[in-house]
Amino acid sequence: MDQSISYVHYYNEEIYENEIIDLMKLIDIERNNELALRYRAEAYYIIEKYKETLYDMNKLLKIDINNE
Repeated sequence: MDQSISYVHYYNEEIYENEIIDLMKLIDIERNNELALRYRAEAYYIIEKYKETLYDMNKLLKIDINNE
């Protein structure tokens, strides 16, 4: 049972890592893409990369402030 839980955790983390890579490509093209930044922040949060999550959330706040 422990081994299967570990595999599921690894598999899910790999999915989010791939999602982050795809979102990074989009953000390279559109630096202020709010949706891509939000999804990347959520993916970082799920895989417990909190510094990266905060970076994206702060960038989102700056974009939102500038658009008002």
